[in-house]
Amino acid sequence: MTTASVLVVEDERIVALDLKVRLSSLGYTVAGTVPSGEQALQTAREQLPDIVLMDIHLEGAIDGIEAARALHETLHIPVIFLTAYSEDSTLARAEQTLPFGFLLKPVDERALHASIQMALARHAAESALRESEQRFRDVVDATGEFIWETDANGRYVYVSKRAEEIMGYPEAQLLGHSPTELMPPEERERLASWFCEQIRSHKPFRGLEHMMVRPDGTPAWQRISGVPRTDARGHYQGYRGTGLDVTERKRIEARLQQLNEELEQRVRARTSALERANRELEAFSYSVSHDLRAPLRSIEGFAAILQETQGERLDADGQRCVERIRAGTMRMSELIEALIMLARIARFEVNAQPVDVSAIARECVEELARHAPDREVAVVIEPGIIASADRYLVHSLLENLLGNAWKFTARTLEPRIELTRTDAASGMLQLTVRDNGVGFDPSQGERLFTPFQRLHRESDFPGTGIGLATAKRIVERHGGAIRAESAPGRGAAFHFTLPAAAATARDGSRMH
Repeated sequence: MTTASVLVVEDERIVALDLKVRLSSLGYTVAGTVPSGEQALQTAREQLPDIVLMDIHLEGAIDGIEAARALHETLHIPVIFLTAYSEDSTLARAEQTLPFGFLLKPVDERALHASIQMALARHAAESALRESEQRFRDVVDATGEFIWETDANGRYVYVSKRAEEIMGYPEAQLLGHSPTELMPPEERERLASWFCEQIRSHKPFRGLEHMMVRPDGTPAWQRISGVPRTDARGHYQGYRGTGLDVTERKRIEARLQQLNEELEQRVRARTSALERANRELEAFSYSVSHDLRAPLRSIEGFAAILQETQGERLDADGQRCVERIRAGTMRMSELIEALIMLARIARFEVNAQPVDVSAIARECVEELARHAPDREVAVVIEPGIIASADRYLVHSLLENLLGNAWKFTARTLEPRIELTRTDAASGMLQLTVRDNGVGFDPSQGERLFTPFQRLHRESDFPGTGIGLATAKRIVERHGGAIRAESAPGRGAAFHFTLPAAAATARDGSRMH
């Protein structure tokens, strides 16, 4: 058990020694016995006793009452007065120092022990309260908030120093006034019914933001929270709470809103311009591609006539030139058709309905097999893949992806092509077309979906360079995405998403 230390301030030596003996017998530590107020203050600063027994009438310039006042204000040490006098004027002076008790001389030992214990307990409680209040003030100051209290009619009865800084009014001008009196008329009208209901219902509230006007006429925004306060009998006395200055945040929010509106307006204008430019570009591409067909047909027709009617007169170089002309026109015709298809997809109205992707894939593979009957390709198509999509566009999509896989497995000893499904979230279906063909450099993967971009030589793998661009546009028209992964000599996989429809069985099927 920790013993309390007691400083005895008594100018009568015999009384001081008697008190020292009694305190020691009660288990207290005597920090010292001094006869004057000056010595009491000095010893208290040096020893920091837990409690002081102070005679009111002391020798020297400082009596016990003044010494007790100094101890209370500077060191917060509890004081119990010792006196042989009980006149009212002396007691009135002593009470102003907020003493922790009075003991009349001669001191009764039991009364002495009880008074010290009660004083120590009260001092501990007051110290804890003082520390709690200081902790609260520190926390509030750290957050930049202010503290306020109102009476039962909603008028300020207390505001902290921070409130004066935020609102711009001195405390004297705030007390006795309602927060609504500081608001502009439109804000007061907006919150009048809320304040009346709050005062009537006595309910806690949190995060109310309102505007007030400072003395210089500038607006200020506050965010306040409060709880009802009551007296010891539970009677409603008003509200107390905290407030935070959110003026800068409101200014930034208003500026951000203005910038967002300006940005949205610019985006709408830019989007409209881009859509118009895209429509014009697609129309131009379609028109040019369409108009190129006629001269190409003429070139092809005259080259065919020349080969058929004058072929015998042409030497070997002439024959090769005619063949190259016809091959070039065929190549150009394919390219024009691909361009027209690419432009058409952007203008195509998507007619989404349940589509059997597996069945369409089988149709595409059968068509590929008819054009290359000598090839042996292992094709695995997962059955029952049902998507919510446009059948015509899905056919074109798979025609490009499966045709791509068919083409790039031409030099593989045991070619294999797969179409598989992986369930995906958000109502989308994850599909993959995979092959074991020549593959490509993965760092060049994004180029695949750009028109006319090729990763292999035309002589090795002929094509228009538009098929994957078409596939990407079809997937995006359905709200999906497509990506490719590969490595040279290790095949390629194209992962894409389409809106999901009803699920069916997932048993694998094999075609040759």
